[in-house]
Amino acid sequence: MKRLLIAILLFALLNGVVAAQGKRSATPPELAKLFARNRAMLDDLVSGSVRMSGTSDSLRKTESYAPVLKSLSGEMRAAIAEGDAIRAAELGRHLTKLLDQGVAPVLTAARQKIAIGSQEESKLYRLRDQSTELIGTLEQSIREGENQKSSPELRMLLKSLEASAAKVKKAAGN
Repeated sequence: MKRLLIAILLFALLNGVVAAQGKRSATPPELAKLFARNRAMLDDLVSGSVRMSGTSDSLRKTESYAPVLKSLSGEMRAAIAEGDAIRAAELGRHLTKLLDQGVAPVLTAARQKIAIGSQEESKLYRLRDQSTELIGTLEQSIREGENQKSSPELRMLLKSLEASAAKVKKAAGN
């Protein structure tokens, strides 16, 4: 089931990245350029997916999300810096889906198993904080992007990121 969800998320990401590039069919050189642009992110997604599916421990699974989240957020920041609001918003939709359907539920499962005051609890909070700091950095990048201030896609993305941050915080408790 987990592998199916991961495969669906990867397919949706690839489909969204290609769709965000425009309506007309891409030529082979354009496809090669797009693949080259997305290759590192795709490598991170695949290796992260393999790590996620390889463990049932909730804290380790949450740790395995970190490289994937960093990769997606890095691509989003690059798109924002380049003024590509549509790409940033598309990647943001995938990031919020990963946070809402991956990180938050895993943190919730971990919270239910971890004793209050244990070392695992401090690790849980550290993982929660890493995710919310990443979201905060993205929110700041969006707000600082001068050309995107009027972008409806990025305004919606900000709201989605804020909602995802709240879900992640709630999932880990405190």
